[in-house]
Amino acid sequence: MKKNFLLASVSAVTLALASQAALADSNSVYIDQTGAYNNATINQTGTGNSVGNNTNAFEQNGNGSNAGQANTLTVNQTGTNDSVTADGANWGIQNGNTNTATINQGQAAADAGDVVNMYQDGNTNSLSVTQNDGNQNATVTQTATSSNSTATVSQNGADDFDADIGNFATILQQGNTDVAGITQTSDGSSTINQGGSSNTAYNTQGDEATSFIDQAGNNNYASVTQGIVGEGDSSTVLQGGSYNNALVTQTGSDENSNVNQSGNFNYTNVNQTAFFDQSSVNQSGYNNSTTVAQSGYNAIANVTQSGGYGVLSIAQSGSSDTATVNDSGLGNGYYTTDTITQTGDSDVATATQGGSSYVNTFSITQGGTSDTATLTQNGQYGIIGVTQTGNSDQATVTQGGTSNTAFVNQTGNSDTATITQPGSSNFASVIQTNVGNVANVSQAGNSGNVTVTQH
Repeated sequence: MKKNFLLASVSAVTLALASQAALADSNSVYIDQTGAYNNATINQTGTGNSVGNNTNAFEQNGNGSNAGQANTLTVNQTGTNDSVTADGANWGIQNGNTNTATINQGQAAADAGDVVNMYQDGNTNSLSVTQNDGNQNATVTQTATSSNSTATVSQNGADDFDADIGNFATILQQGNTDVAGITQTSDGSSTINQGGSSNTAYNTQGDEATSFIDQAGNNNYASVTQGIVGEGDSSTVLQGGSYNNALVTQTGSDENSNVNQSGNFNYTNVNQTAFFDQSSVNQSGYNNSTTVAQSGYNAIANVTQSGGYGVLSIAQSGSSDTATVNDSGLGNGYYTTDTITQTGDSDVATATQGGSSYVNTFSITQGGTSDTATLTQNGQYGIIGVTQTGNSDQATVTQGGTSNTAFVNQTGNSDTATITQPGSSNFASVIQTNVGNVANVSQAGNSGNVTVTQH
């Protein structure tokens, strides 16, 4: 049984310290408090618990009314190999005003291997870490430029089938008024890095999920929830602009989501509930909105919006569906509305709205199997609508002028419709019902009008 206590340079401090050992233990406490109104409460029971170490003790320091006036640390460790400061280099330090750290580790039946490294140097910071059972690791850094910041890490339990795989959580905040929270149950890995101001990020994960959130702008919000049912989900959220909002929900298995928003006032909502779904959303414009919902298997959605006021919705409920949208133009897209709905299997939808686009709209609905729709709009006032409910249907529409409108409706199987309209004020409508119909429409000039109906 081994107990080590070190209290040095303590001024105007209330310290409640208890180290209790059941069976064999090697608990150690090293505290250096300098300043006023500091408080430290430490309770350790078990084997190998430590706060600080021999070479660099945990310290709370400040100086009077300018710094360190209301620092508070509460550590409760019950279990095996728990530690607050595992590394002796610049860890476990609170230096500033009104800092609060509450750490609870390993208070479960199978306590094991939890480690916390913390560093707070700022004003009105608050940190809370809770770790129970498993090879878990939490690293939190809030620097001097972070004021009114809050960081919360909660890791509870490990997967019974993969108990050797540990959770890992890292929060780095260097801005002002930032809030970050990570909750992990079972084996996951999470990293939150916020370098801007007034950013908010929260992460909730289940089995063996991986999440990375980086917010370098201001007033951004990111929320990731994944791995509730399945495992192996991966999410990456990068936001470098201001007032962006990213919501990612992945409750299936082996799903992947990438969201990159570098503009302002952009919104992304990704919901993937099946297996092996992939989505990538890149928005660099302003006031763009993208919603991706994938409930089928092996679905792929790739979205790029670099303009303004674009609204895109992708819903894929079939298996092996693919949707690709590149919306750029007039400062890359302006008041565009994009909608893709695919309920069949192995459907492919590719859409491009660009050039001097203005108030453009396209809508694709494919309800069959192995349907293909390719859309391209470059111009103004273009409207495209394609509906295919048969199997192996193909529709290709290209509009390169202004005031163009094209409708394609195919209900049978193996139908083909191709519409190309270069010019202005064009209109084309093709309706095909039954099997193997083919309609090709090409208009060059002004004020053209075509209607084709085949049964």
